[in-house]
Amino acid sequence: MLRVQCPHPSFRDVVMIKFFVSCATGVEALLQEELASFLDAGLQNTAGGVWVEGTLEDAYRTCYLSRIASRVLWPLCQFEASHADALYDGVRQYPWHDEFPVNATLAIRTTLRQAPINHSGFVSQRIKDGIVDTFRDRFGRRPSIDREKPDILISCYWRKTQVSLYLDLGGGPLHERGYRQGGGPAPLKENLAAAMLMRLGWPRAGRFFDPMCGSGTLVIEAAEMALGRPAGRLRRRWGFHKWLGHVPALWRRIKEESDNRERMTKDDVQIFAADQAPGAIHALTASAKALGIDNVMKIECCELKANHWQLDEGDVLVTNPPYGERMMSRLEAMKLYGQLGDWLAEHCHNTLVSILTPDETMGRALGFRAERKFHFRNGPIPVLLWTFHVNTEARRSSAFSGAIAASDLPEELVNRLRKNDRKLRKWARKQEVSAFRLYDADLPNFACAIDVYNDCFHVQEYAPPKDIPIGKAQNRLQEVILSLRYLFDTPLEKIFLKQRRKQKSIEYGVDEERLGHEGKPFWVVEHGLFFEVELSRHLDTGLFLDHRPARRLIRELAKGKRFLNLFGYTGAATVYAAAGRAVSTTTVDLSKNYLAWAQRNMARNGFVGPSHEFVREDVLAWLKQVSEKWDLIFLDPPSFSTSKRMTETWDVQRDHAKVIEHIMTHLLSDGGVLLFSTNLRKFKLAPELAQKYQIQDLTSVSFDPDFQQKKNHHRLYRIERG
Repeated sequence: MLRVQCPHPSFRDVVMIKFFVSCATGVEALLQEELASFLDAGLQNTAGGVWVEGTLEDAYRTCYLSRIASRVLWPLCQFEASHADALYDGVRQYPWHDEFPVNATLAIRTTLRQAPINHSGFVSQRIKDGIVDTFRDRFGRRPSIDREKPDILISCYWRKTQVSLYLDLGGGPLHERGYRQGGGPAPLKENLAAAMLMRLGWPRAGRFFDPMCGSGTLVIEAAEMALGRPAGRLRRRWGFHKWLGHVPALWRRIKEESDNRERMTKDDVQIFAADQAPGAIHALTASAKALGIDNVMKIECCELKANHWQLDEGDVLVTNPPYGERMMSRLEAMKLYGQLGDWLAEHCHNTLVSILTPDETMGRALGFRAERKFHFRNGPIPVLLWTFHVNTEARRSSAFSGAIAASDLPEELVNRLRKNDRKLRKWARKQEVSAFRLYDADLPNFACAIDVYNDCFHVQEYAPPKDIPIGKAQNRLQEVILSLRYLFDTPLEKIFLKQRRKQKSIEYGVDEERLGHEGKPFWVVEHGLFFEVELSRHLDTGLFLDHRPARRLIRELAKGKRFLNLFGYTGAATVYAAAGRAVSTTTVDLSKNYLAWAQRNMARNGFVGPSHEFVREDVLAWLKQVSEKWDLIFLDPPSFSTSKRMTETWDVQRDHAKVIEHIMTHLLSDGGVLLFSTNLRKFKLAPELAQKYQIQDLTSVSFDPDFQQKKNHHRLYRIERG
């Protein structure tokens, strides 16, 4: 049965109606407080907004004045529906011609909660059908549909079997104030910015600062709020201009009354904004001019480190830095938060600061303890307003800022790193090794590997178990970075972080993160030989550290031999063979980049010329074509490969026997040696190979002191004919 919820349009400006004002999750109480400041009406907050028992005048005031509201929904009708036909029939019963003319454009917006139908697009279509069919039956023509800028926007809320239809008086989301002249990426919604500021007690005495303002949502809202300006004063499109219940005279009176009130004069308002992006600063300047507030703002285009503001007690700083969801990687964002924390410590003196962060982990990267934490949502993203006063009592250690105190470090990790470093540095110096593994998940709470490359650290985080909360794992990772910085006085630019995670069809995927700048290749030393490494772009760095003993064995065996390196990667094994006085070397790999890398490694060590051949081919296909013989062959294939450039897939457990058989039969010379290695942890050598060849398992003796903790990184076999 249809229940009409509002009277005929001619009476709506005087009759009390219960309408709904929606808002972002978490700010309902703030919205109620704001509405109470300009409405004399009954207010009841609920999840997602506030119910208002008031008149059309109250609804107009809310549209025009509220800075927090998302939408103002004027009720039209309610009915029961358990299926699509019942929905259509209910819509047909309502006298839509009393609400808007046939020449108005129309759009439908639907929200479903445990409804019989779970497709909002289909529901919107059926509501549209019911409305336009009603007009067609009465007038012989129908309203047009305009999904972008409709004259009339109908909002449907269908919960279980109850359908409620509303007129969206704003004609769209109210955070669209009408002043934005363009902007940088990921702008903060205006109504969320206003809610943040109200939560902090703004407007208040003192200057307002935003050093990372983007396109300026926070500083614009702060200025407009301080001046007491209506939120909707520049908004030109409303959802009631073609509504037959609209009372233009009432609307004009409300606007005139509101426009003539100012909270402060422009001389009392001081707003400071800065950002490093010229495009964002240009957009802010244009918006400020459109609003007529450019004379209360000092706008600068500069990086944070070049910003020389000095803030005092009584000033307010609020900012929304990038936080790794859209604009940059998460760990780059953490580094930025650390830099912001250092800047605050230097430039603020007991200043009230609020930083919008995605979670507590990012907030802790600032290096300040929060006095209060407020939860909001920026669109679909949950966010946290991290609020504190800048003073020495609030400062705390952060992996990403300059604040490091020994008391905040994980003692067991620091002790283990110090012990490992003391032992391994001494060994590395004797061996002329500048790249080695310092730590290999020695402690269960810190599941990562830490490799040293000269004065840089390469941290590989192992994906945490599913039962470990992401936030907890991230906190532990911060403690690892913090410990490295503390123990070795290492800047962030020399710490590189990556995460291993298992995937289908390939052995490992990689989430690559740089804590510092874009990494550049550099050279490390291993037993007097030089190798190029690159720590930022790939999971592997160009040098498999665990294979160091295998490379030494190749050098020992190579004198006077023809050497073949299959799946040659960056050619480290080839360099060792050449250093061992092999008469020739052949390096085969499918990757053009890796072969070029191998050539650079060879050239750096003085090995150039026609005796050193580099072949770019699919190894599996190449093996079937070649007829030459080699005396020493190194086979170190990937565990899995599905490269599109390969003629067939590769699985080392499945395929190793036939490849080894082919090599032993067709490529290995009489008296030759095949060294076969794999890093597949659960690998088992095919038993039929041991029946045909002399096989020596060298795995247990193929690890240097830096890999003695866990001898499971690879397996190594020496294979010869009997």
